[in-house]
Amino acid sequence: MCVMGMVGSGVPAAAESITEMAVRSPTIMRQSVSAPGYQDQQVVEPNSLPATNGLALDAQGRLFVAQAFFNRVTRVDLASRQLTRIADDTDPTTDQTHTPDDLTIGPDGNLYFTSVFTKSVVRMPLDGGNHTTVGTAITDGATGPNGIAFRGDRLYVSDLQFAPGSTGSLWAVDPAGVVPAIPVVRGLEVPEGFAFASDGLAYVPEMYARRIAVANVDTGQVTRLGVSFDTPVTAVKVVPPQIDPAEPLIVLEAGSGKVWKVSRSATAPSDKTLIGQGEPGLDNVVIAGDGTMYVSNFVRGDVRRVDVSTRELVPVLRAGPLSAPVSLNSTGDGGFVAGDMVSVVSIHSNGQVERLSRFALDSVQTITPSAVRIGQDVYLTDWLTTGKITRLNLDTGSRATVAQGFVAPWHVRQGPIGMLLVADQGLGSVLSVRIDGGSSVPVPIMEGFRSVGGLAFDASKGVVYASDSDSGTVLSAPVSGGAPTIVATGLAIPEGVAVDQDGSLLVAEAGAGRITRINPTSGARSTVASGFQMNVRGITTLPFLNYTADVAIPVPGTIVLSNPADGSVTKLVAR
Repeated sequence: MCVMGMVGSGVPAAAESITEMAVRSPTIMRQSVSAPGYQDQQVVEPNSLPATNGLALDAQGRLFVAQAFFNRVTRVDLASRQLTRIADDTDPTTDQTHTPDDLTIGPDGNLYFTSVFTKSVVRMPLDGGNHTTVGTAITDGATGPNGIAFRGDRLYVSDLQFAPGSTGSLWAVDPAGVVPAIPVVRGLEVPEGFAFASDGLAYVPEMYARRIAVANVDTGQVTRLGVSFDTPVTAVKVVPPQIDPAEPLIVLEAGSGKVWKVSRSATAPSDKTLIGQGEPGLDNVVIAGDGTMYVSNFVRGDVRRVDVSTRELVPVLRAGPLSAPVSLNSTGDGGFVAGDMVSVVSIHSNGQVERLSRFALDSVQTITPSAVRIGQDVYLTDWLTTGKITRLNLDTGSRATVAQGFVAPWHVRQGPIGMLLVADQGLGSVLSVRIDGGSSVPVPIMEGFRSVGGLAFDASKGVVYASDSDSGTVLSAPVSGGAPTIVATGLAIPEGVAVDQDGSLLVAEAGAGRITRINPTSGARSTVASGFQMNVRGITTLPFLNYTADVAIPVPGTIVLSNPADGSVTKLVAR
């Protein structure tokens, strides 16, 4: 599944409770935190494989995992559970790794992956190494490349946008990168991760149409199986004939978390057999030579093995339930609402995580960096196609857009009564918007930021604070309007900001891995805690986009830090 633009899927919103407490994997290193006067507690465990997408297996039993939201390809040794990051956006090569979505291993032994935001296909060796772009301009203008598969020595790619009713194509791509990519099958409705059978036909999930298309890449002809699904489908793989001569299809139903086995001659909507049940958000599946199946999940992350005997999805790496918690807002009961980029979650005081909404599956949600709860309404920032603030009512599941006109709305905070405060990384601004029936047009409070990393409101003083991660500064301004004042400079990538009970500020300095206390009047500062590893880049090379660690103070004497670098949430409690 890629991260191109989308509109509503029609899937009803439903809270998904994740009750198990993840066990720390040996591959996840516990951060060595120094916090004099505080006891540090891990509220939510780290996630070693967040927001997982495409999967591929090599002959040595090594699993390759694409992670589009982190510009990353990770190799998993299934025997030792060792993780090796073989490509990311720090690669010193001509073509860096950007939003890798699906991947496959070619007959030449190289790894090929679709790059969503660059609308290209990239080839690289299995150890990472130098990248070569072999296909470009794989788009109709609005779409981006998604699924990828070989038929013999010929390479094919699907393109889509997340808009029910929109169409994409299958493209022929030259693995050598000499011949330009061309569409060979058109008119596929949101085509996702596909596969070929020995009959030479491509079996393509049409995501929001909830069906399987059968495409002939030689003639362009398309037919459809009679089977149908209740929620969006995101991947199809074919069981190899040496495992099952009938070559049935393995289909992922993302909206329900179901794994199905489907005959390639299915004629009725019910012609399918349930072989696995997991959490919604299933993205891709790969089948090993012995028939073992592994699935990824673009919302939670991790990779899970399908246990056909029990229908369970068994974790390969026990990991935490969050992918990229970039913003926290206290709920007043010791818990939080967090924007996890690919979902909105409620984190209860005991560490239990409840998923409230998910990327690409629940109504019109795309990327959600932040959310704040006011009564039974959750207001979330949402951007990819249209920057907006959406209200989700927890009682009814109903949604409504309350404000638009943003570019990349990031943090959202509760401001004065009837008002929200929004930090927009795209506009480089902090804005206010009315939610009490007044004008919903955003009003600038502070402008000129290079990258707004944090946002806080001191209700007792009527003052808004915001950090600029790129320039290393924290500024303040009256919420009613007025010239901003510089509070602090020379900070190391300042991101989350919170106001403590005494009026001092707590700032998450991602570049230094610490939480710093700042007196907003004198500018005096001191280190509260250090030893965090929380600096991580975002999903694109856009200069404004920066994943942010956030800091919050739910009750006096308690500090909570969300860390998108490893998906963890840490609590510091005064001794």
